[in-house]
Amino acid sequence: MKKFYYFIPLFILLLSLNLLIFNQDFYAEQVDPLYEEDVSNLLDFFKGGELDTESYTDVEVVHLYDVLLLVKASLAVMLFMIFTILVTSLRESKRVIRKGLINGGIGGLVLTVAFSLLLLNFSSSFLKFHELFFTNDFWMLSSDTLLIQMFPESFFYAAVVHIIFYSLTFSFFSIVLGIRIPKEEKND
Repeated sequence: MKKFYYFIPLFILLLSLNLLIFNQDFYAEQVDPLYEEDVSNLLDFFKGGELDTESYTDVEVVHLYDVLLLVKASLAVMLFMIFTILVTSLRESKRVIRKGLINGGIGGLVLTVAFSLLLLNFSSSFLKFHELFFTNDFWMLSSDTLLIQMFPESFFYAAVVHIIFYSLTFSFFSIVLGIRIPKEEKND
């Protein structure tokens, strides 16, 4: 399968997303220190721990379990992709791997640029994201709920900016890695 590199752009985006989701430093920068304990519990919850539901409304709890499903799905897809990329590349020549990494990195750059267009009208994009990925309206939280207090829209804007930065970095890394593979092998 010489087209393994088709997975690379989406893998880069999912890797960037998951690195951000579990990046405690990002939360420390973006979330009011008043909520440090709640954020810590939430990150533990995403890693398989128990959610302390005491501070949340019932609707927030349902939404957090919906978010957890998305986090698990993104991790599962990402792991499937890396497994597929690695297994497939083991059977390919250096030339095919080189080309795949370069093309995958270029595809990652294109996907990242497209993804960055979300920033132009972030509020609308944020709304569309929720309508697309959630099958209920439990994400429509009141402004006085803990989740909205901890994670206002500005938090998610900053998250997208970080995801874009990570994705650009990994895309360039894929291109450079591909370029560094010697051209010497000519056979498939």
